[in-house]
Amino acid sequence: MAVDPVCKMKADEKKAAATSEYKGIWMLVFWVAIIALVVWGVKKLVGHRESKTGTFEKSDPLEIAKERYAKGQISKEEFDQMKKDLSS
Repeated sequence: MAVDPVCKMKADEKKAAATSEYKGIWMLVFWVAIIALVVWGVKKLVGHRESKTGTFEKSDPLEIAKERYAKGQISKEEFDQMKKDLSS
């Protein structure tokens, strides 16, 4: 048994050494979990914004043209021209 210099308590050296090693591992696990949580939160927030705008969801040009026509952003003639250009 060794005596702690600060609090004058008796401590088993084998148990104290094992505890200090595990303390470092748990601290590492804690910080990895915190960083993973932050990364997950940022990805969730950014992904949510992308899906609201719809710009990252659709990759088919004809679907985008149909959506724009449905919203009234382009006229019937513009839609027909886009459809013709995309089909050829």
